[in-house]
Amino acid sequence: MRKLFLVFLSFLAGTVLFSAKAEAADTDRVLLVYDSLNFADSGEEKVDSLQRLLTSLGVRVDTVQDEDYLKGTLREDIYTGVISFVNWSEKGIRSEEFIQDRAVFTGKKLHIGMDVAADEEESFSGDFKQLSHRQYSLHHQKNQYQQQLDYQDQSLILATDVGTIFGTLHAQEIEEKSYPFGVIQEEAAFLPMYDTEGAVFLQAAELIQQWLGENESYKPMLTFKGFTPLNDMKVADAFIDKINQMALYYALSSTSTQQNNDLLTYQVFTGILANAQKSGLFFLEVPAANGADLNDGHALRGIMEEQISLLVSGSLYPIGISAPGYWNQDTQYRADALSYGKTIILEANPSTDNIHYRAQDNRSAVYETAFYSLPLKSLENIEWARNSNYTEYAFPFPVSLAIDFPVDESAEAVALAQIENSVFDFGQNYDANYHFQVQTQTQNIEYIDGRLVLNGQTVSQFVADEQPELPKEGFKGLFANFFRRVNSGLIWFIGIVLVVLVFLFIQGNRNYKSKFFNQGGDKK
Repeated sequence: MRKLFLVFLSFLAGTVLFSAKAEAADTDRVLLVYDSLNFADSGEEKVDSLQRLLTSLGVRVDTVQDEDYLKGTLREDIYTGVISFVNWSEKGIRSEEFIQDRAVFTGKKLHIGMDVAADEEESFSGDFKQLSHRQYSLHHQKNQYQQQLDYQDQSLILATDVGTIFGTLHAQEIEEKSYPFGVIQEEAAFLPMYDTEGAVFLQAAELIQQWLGENESYKPMLTFKGFTPLNDMKVADAFIDKINQMALYYALSSTSTQQNNDLLTYQVFTGILANAQKSGLFFLEVPAANGADLNDGHALRGIMEEQISLLVSGSLYPIGISAPGYWNQDTQYRADALSYGKTIILEANPSTDNIHYRAQDNRSAVYETAFYSLPLKSLENIEWARNSNYTEYAFPFPVSLAIDFPVDESAEAVALAQIENSVFDFGQNYDANYHFQVQTQTQNIEYIDGRLVLNGQTVSQFVADEQPELPKEGFKGLFANFFRRVNSGLIWFIGIVLVVLVFLFIQGNRNYKSKFFNQGGDKK
């Protein structure tokens, strides 16, 4: 019996481990290698942007500076692709170990920026040309938008008509010349530059999506970010009322607190959240991190659990977690905070002085839906093609178009003007591809077909249209898959034990009767 139990435990452990490995293998992993953070030109923002973009596209990304690269890291059995990002043209990628490994790597390859190496050139048909002192306008390949770019001291373009072209650069010269912007040729791709905003960012995102083999399109989600219990509640209440009257589909990203929740100010704060929840979705922002909190063990997990429980007890239902991008590059932040969200919004990192890692590993996780937070104002300099008042452009990644939550009446006027002047129709329902869910060990919160659902039961509905019946479903917590497998295994184990016991009982009964009759025969 003891051996049977040990065999069962071994089988169960193997099943769980195999399942975890299979789930990890289903997700592509990309190695991002950059030459420098280039703080003088805000290059650290571009690295953060690339990390968040790749996560929003459902790709695990490992990030390393070229001088820290270890020989043998880039292997086909680990990575499906590699990105070589020249973030500072005066430096470039110089690691011989990386260049040698990249040369023999047979997976997908993307180069961004200047300084294309010889092994990379071999992957392309066409001529690389270095141009100086140019002013370009960038035109979308489907004529959905265009933008005048900043003056470029140096630029590298690939002159080719082979492969898939993303956008066209029109150079303002005596005789106007045009060049491809981004190019994909089989497994290799090239981008002459990368930025965190405007047409350059959108074209880069479109190319990276197709390079990865993805083809989904997404409607943007309007998000008001940065609401806190310290806001001017009179301004906040008036703003939410105006937004609700505009019949918009939006999200509110807000911090919360687990302290002083019996005070009137907290009740006013949660009342505004409840008002927003009538028409919008609520994302819980992670607590502020600072250097003094670095040695608090896993207190963050307790804070997240307590905040979510307090909100739920007040009929407030966060359906996602919002955090700066660097939290997804830290193993402890992921485990103690981001793991509660099947849905997250990845915000741009704060200033370098306000970045506080706990266990930095530069290896991002993936989520059911990871929104890339993009300030709505970062697209204002684009000239859009419109159908009536709105563009028909669909984003190649889940995107949260963000507006800072107004702190006073003048900021409120700016926010309302941004919405009114936007080329995006925020009156449309949330994209059907988006998944909204937060899980703790005792709560499973989801947004399904216009309904907020807690542990399988509808708790709130704010979409007037008739909705299909929700399927009956049980609670699914953080350990749901594990416990489901354990339960199934235990059922089989108990069944086997019962069969064995019945067999032993029958066999024992026969032996007993046989012994009794034999003794009776001897007495005669």
